Amino acid sequence: MSKTKKALSLWVTLFDIKTRKVLMTRRMEGALGSGFSFRNYWATGFKKIIDQIEKSEYKKWKSN
Repeated sequence: MSKTKKALSLWVTLFDIKTRKVLMTRRMEGALGSGFSFRNYWATGFKKIIDQIEKSEYKKWKSN
């Protein structure tokens, strides 16, 4: 979480629950929103990362 860069970065990890095997790990960044509380300010970054995964990243990951 970087307030100066106005970005949130996190590691997205997909794994198989049954075998406990890690399938993929990627570092992603999401831009921050506006708001005064901790939740409203940082939650926008999480939402943008989730939206990015749904729109394009998951298809790329699935094809590899």
